[in-house]
Amino acid sequence: MQFITLLAVATPFIAGVSAKCQIGGMGYYSWPKGKGDSDALAGIPGACTEMLGQGAFKEDTTRYACRPLSGGKSASLRIQWRGKGTASLAQADCVKRLSNEVTGCEHGGGTTTSDWFFATYAQNAKCT
Repeated sequence: MQFITLLAVATPFIAGVSAKCQIGGMGYYSWPKGKGDSDALAGIPGACTEMLGQGAFKEDTTRYACRPLSGGKSASLRIQWRGKGTASLAQADCVKRLSNEVTGCEHGGGTTTSDWFFATYAQNAKCT
C-alpha cells in the first residue's frame, strides 16, 4: 500500500507534468458558458498565433493574450517557457494545451508540461 501511494505521488514528477485548476471564490470566475466554453475555445487559435508570432521563447519568457467572452468577461491566456536556453512551440501544441485548461477546469487553470507552463483563466472584466 505504501508503494502505491509513493507511485501515485511520484508519477507527475516522472512524467514532467503538473496541473492545477483554479478554485472558485473571490476573484475567480467560472467560464460564462461553463467548462468547455465555446467562445474561449474559439479564441485560442488566434491567441496562439499572436503569442507564437513573437518568435522563440527565451528563458523565463511569458507571453499573454486576452480574448473577449460573453457577459463582459474575458479569457486570460498565458504561455511561459521555464526551461534553459531558447525554445519554440508549435501552434498545434499551444492550441491543445490551452484548450485543455478551458475544457478541464471550471474556472481555468494552469499546467506545466516539459518546462512549458500553459494557463487560461476566466476573468470578470473585458480585455484592456
